[in-house]
Amino acid sequence: MPASGRTGPGTGPDGRGTALPLVVRNDTREGSGLLLDAVVLALLWLTVVLRTPSLARGPVHRVVWLVFLSLALAKTIVFPPVAELINDVSGRPDLITLIHHLLGVVCAVAVLRFVALVTDMDAVRPRAPRRVKVTGLVVSGVLTLLFCLSDQGIEVDLDRLLAAPRMSLSTVAYWLVLEVYLGAALAVATLLFWRIAKKSTAKLLRIGLRIIALGTLLNTGYAAVKIVFILLHTAGEEVPLGSAAGVLDTVLAVVAALIVVGGALPASALVWRIVRAHRAISALSPLWRLMRSLFPDVVLPYRQDRRRALVDHGEIRLLLYRRIIEIRDGILQLSAFVPVGAAEDALRFVRAAEVDEAEESALAEACRIELGVRRMRAGTPARAGRDELVAGGASIEEESEWLSRVSRAIAHSPLPARFAERWEQEHRRATTAASGG
Repeated sequence: MPASGRTGPGTGPDGRGTALPLVVRNDTREGSGLLLDAVVLALLWLTVVLRTPSLARGPVHRVVWLVFLSLALAKTIVFPPVAELINDVSGRPDLITLIHHLLGVVCAVAVLRFVALVTDMDAVRPRAPRRVKVTGLVVSGVLTLLFCLSDQGIEVDLDRLLAAPRMSLSTVAYWLVLEVYLGAALAVATLLFWRIAKKSTAKLLRIGLRIIALGTLLNTGYAAVKIVFILLHTAGEEVPLGSAAGVLDTVLAVVAALIVVGGALPASALVWRIVRAHRAISALSPLWRLMRSLFPDVVLPYRQDRRRALVDHGEIRLLLYRRIIEIRDGILQLSAFVPVGAAEDALRFVRAAEVDEAEESALAEACRIELGVRRMRAGTPARAGRDELVAGGASIEEESEWLSRVSRAIAHSPLPARFAERWEQEHRRATTAASGG
């Protein structure tokens, strides 16, 4: 490992160091720069958290999660406050440089694995996964070896790196191996991300992949510029870093933002679908509990991992589908206690109340259900035959939305109770008149 004397005061794992879009400059950044780094770091970890529910959905989602986890870790360890803490604990500022670069290799391997999985490259080239992993391991091993051999230390800040009078052969080899590998991986990823985006039918996924492709393209250009600068410096030529420094910093910030936004778009869509399913189940709860109390047999036996159901879209969607089936079964059984013609009378009653036209159907159904519940609990015999179920929607989303409106009407609207009371009063008057006649 490198000797502790390799790095002088102020040397730290920061600056425009690799083709990763997550490197910061600790010594020159002021408050606004640190704020931007903090925002990007927060967005990265938010993306990791948002994508965590997708881990159960298969290897594709797991490698995407690994991409953002490695990026978040790489950004975290070079974030100035964190880097200073690690340096104080380890006493080896240059060690973070190596760790940061190795995380870049992990990220590159994960990106290439993602591309291979979504393009079915493994089926065409069965040995490709092993080659990608072996190449990543070889590059990591070479970098570690060159890191140990370098008598100057591996300077991560581009300004200080190119300001040195000369670089040792091991240092030059270290940077060339790192930048060529990351640049090549990013170039391949850019091309394949764009191809995948063309074939994607999901709008948010297509947009997200194109945004990521743009970010990796810019990052590839950054790696190429870095290689040129290092070769010029090694050849003794003057490197125009001063005029390019601001542009390079801006490119890195833009790259980070593009990758974060592009990766977060599909994840946010998944999270939103999970949230909508939970909201639908919550809205259906009053109606579902009512049917369960009246007809316990409609509840299908099913063991569910509650923790998984909180974050897994497939599980929560299955639970929603079951709730809809159980509610529909209960309404079908309840229809035997609803008098013939009650549905039409309920619709007339609701329209007379001058409610929103969009709510008329759901309120009328709630009125019919309320009447059936009261007659059933009063011991009224079930009649022969059952009414056809009122159509709610052509899809699970439309059906859950319609039944949710029925459920809210039963839980909060006074109209169902008024309709049932009016029907019972009219029925009593009709019965009394018939008896008196």
